[in-house]
Amino acid sequence: MTNYSATSSKDNNTALILCAIGIVGIAGLHYFYTGKIGKGILYLLTGGLFLIGTIIDLISIAGGKFRDCDGKLLSTPASRQKEEEEAAARKRYDETHKKLFFSVAGVTFNNDDGSSRQSTLKRKIKESEMSVVNVTLVTCEVEGSSAVAVKLDGEQVGFVPKAYLDEVLSVVNGDKKIKSLSETIEKFNDDEGKTVYRCDIYMCYEK
Repeated sequence: MTNYSATSSKDNNTALILCAIGIVGIAGLHYFYTGKIGKGILYLLTGGLFLIGTIIDLISIAGGKFRDCDGKLLSTPASRQKEEEEAAARKRYDETHKKLFFSVAGVTFNNDDGSSRQSTLKRKIKESEMSVVNVTLVTCEVEGSSAVAVKLDGEQVGFVPKAYLDEVLSVVNGDKKIKSLSETIEKFNDDEGKTVYRCDIYMCYEK
């Protein structure tokens, strides 16, 4: 499993002990330990840059500022506890929230009032660079069937696709609280070379 930890898997206290050994014995062990093999060899051959480098590293490690070969700060009991608490918080959040990501359907059609959804998306992609676009989901009927319209700042740009309709309807019509709702608008060229705008919706709600 990939390690997305903000701090290194290498222990700060272990590196401190290995670095201290360089004062009376073999220098550079802390660099080998943290994956910096090249610098470890340099310290080994020069006695820790004639001891000066070892002393500087001791101060750095003791101050919690030493990093491993991936640029991550070495772990300490405090940092490990913080990451465990953050991981527990993320787990609790994931257990109580559901995330959806879908592409808006019908973006190439016009609305009943004749307004172009493509023109709206073209305009909104520019506006989103300067301000936040307000996304709303509005229940409606299309040919006698329940549907959910997707609107950006009150302008309809399409519908929730059928694959997600029942789930979105249960959220919009139920007592589930939407925690986050945002859009991503992109443009691409179709097979005929015509520019087409698409809209993707990210939605997070309480289960």
